[in-house]
Amino acid sequence: TLSGHTDHSEHNLRAPLISISLGQSAIFLLGGETLDTKPNPYLLTSGSVAVMYEESRLCYHAVPRIICDNGVKRMFGETGIPDSNQMRDLDFVLRYINNHRINLNIRQVN
Repeated sequence: TLSGHTDHSEHNLRAPLISISLGQSAIFLLGGETLDTKPNPYLLTSGSVAVMYEESRLCYHAVPRIICDNGVKRMFGETGIPDSNQMRDLDFVLRYINNHRINLNIRQVN
């Protein structure tokens, strides 16, 4: 989970923040520039990409809840990719993200 915050301390708000979700689903809340604005909820599933830039980075945002929904199992079936010498590592990764959430954030820092 991630508590509510803004990106006000970053120097270049025109540079987008790109967020890629893998594994378990999550609820993403996006509010306004003050805590008085009621946030809108968005469901982030495995493979979701969110892009925030300019004014949206000054809005409060949070990930208050992870949803254990085995979304990747639905994509690849209950057993995942069949285990073989060539696929062992990929199978491990798919099993891992069925039980975890990975969020990759890409941002420009200068």
